[in-house]
Amino acid sequence: MRPIRTLALLVAVVALAVVASPAPAAAKANKEHAIHGVVQSIDVGGKTFTVKTGGHKNKKTGETTPVVEKTFKVTDATTFVKTTGEKGAETTTTLKFDEIKEKMHVAVTANGDVAVEVKVGHHHHGKKKPAA
Repeated sequence: MRPIRTLALLVAVVALAVVASPAPAAAKANKEHAIHGVVQSIDVGGKTFTVKTGGHKNKKTGETTPVVEKTFKVTDATTFVKTTGEKGAETTTTLKFDEIKEKMHVAVTANGDVAVEVKVGHHHHGKKKPAA
């Protein structure tokens, strides 16, 4: 009788673990990704800027992503960061909104259409420079 109780308890614990595990996975799924693109226009007086993203061809499928322009509002809480240096030894400095220029590559983390963080600088795409 004791082995049956132990087995039943073990099954109950495993079932409870399976039911409880999707909650952390759902929290990770809601994480927002930055929008990567090129600054197209800036309205300093209106505190907005427009970023163009897309237009890239997938090497495997041959499909091109649609070009999308998105306008973001800037608030006092919006942070601007510039990244410089080599991968692994990067340095970051803070910027002001009026230092953002057209044709800059940016990564914008937003809450709706309000920019929370804007990162300016080079973006690493996984390729390493050859050793000298």
